[in-house]
Amino acid sequence: MAQAIRSTSDLTKHGEIVLNPDGTNIGSSLPTGAATSDNQTNGNQQTKIKETAPTDTTKVNASLTISNLDMVVASTQIITMTIGLNSYNKTISYNAIGDVISVSSWVAV
Repeated sequence: MAQAIRSTSDLTKHGEIVLNPDGTNIGSSLPTGAATSDNQTNGNQQTKIKETAPTDTTKVNASLTISNLDMVVASTQIITMTIGLNSYNKTISYNAIGDVISVSSWVAV
């Protein structure tokens, strides 16, 4: 019996196609730990997304200024976001009548 040929070309990307020497398909196999319909619906989902700090240079960390006749800051409120052990603040500034006049970028605290 001739040896089977294995192909992992870019066209297969999700595993390995196993071919007979004559080119007929023996079957296919997935790499260990590959996502399947079985393991993606039973709570064993695997994720590769890792949260980064909002101050990370790969993110847009814009501040915002809103034009208003009264641009004097009368009060502020702080929003705090915590990722792991690190905290970040965003400050919202208000004028005397309660209009929002600015929102800061995220700042590590």
